[in-house]
Amino acid sequence: MSKIFWSFLFTIVSSVKLLSADTTFIKPVDPKLKVLKQQVINDLLSASVSDAGVINLAEKMKDDGSWGDIDYTDKTRGGWTVADHLTRLNNMVIIYKRPGSKWENDRKLEEKIISGLNFWLKNDFICPNWWYPEIGVPKVMGANYAVDRR
Repeated sequence: MSKIFWSFLFTIVSSVKLLSADTTFIKPVDPKLKVLKQQVINDLLSASVSDAGVINLAEKMKDDGSWGDIDYTDKTRGGWTVADHLTRLNNMVIIYKRPGSKWENDRKLEEKIISGLNFWLKNDFICPNWWYPEIGVPKVMGANYAVDRR
């Protein structure tokens, strides 16, 4: 399986609270970590994202979770256009989770986000430039995961 999948899986597994040896006690989370997590989430949600622009992109998403204007066969080493897919999903997650947004917890938007994520994972896109699979993609996927888990 791809490095992206394993990075994503590691992020999920590492966020699960560990049980003690006797499995009757869940270790408490350090309050400072809770504050730090909330500060990171607040920062991510404060991104300047146009609701109208994001909804326009969501409406243009195909049934399979892709967009017709993204060249998913792109193999350029810099400015990899396939990464636009994740940027769009990231923006969708922001307006989906932003408190007070008209689209907060909107079921149809959630379905679009899941469809787009499934398309990404199913196709296992890899850029020939090491930066995207090692840094760029995990950075965006981690942000999406952090915001969605709030």
